[in-house]
Amino acid sequence: MEIEEKLKNRIIEIADTGLGSIDDYFKDTEVDPGKVSMAFKILNQATKVLHMNQVRVLTERSQALRLLRWLPNDEARNEYIKITNPKAAPLLLKRPES
Repeated sequence: MEIEEKLKNRIIEIADTGLGSIDDYFKDTEVDPGKVSMAFKILNQATKVLHMNQVRVLTERSQALRLLRWLPNDEARNEYIKITNPKAAPLLLKRPES
């Protein structure tokens, strides 16, 4: 899986570099049209990579929340939430006051 992460990170880095060419193009600076075309193509790929990462994270969180009801006790439930959903943990761990 390390190779996948390296590839994703590299695509995003190259797209970030390509944004400079796109900026220059829209500022009416002299830029090679082929370079701008390639920058737009790699930007499209970087957007796809970021979207795929977002879908993966949201799917994992959703699956984790669906399994909550089968956990045996509150202690296991709280630990599971902290591990699988760290960003939402403060909201999920807070119990309504009665």
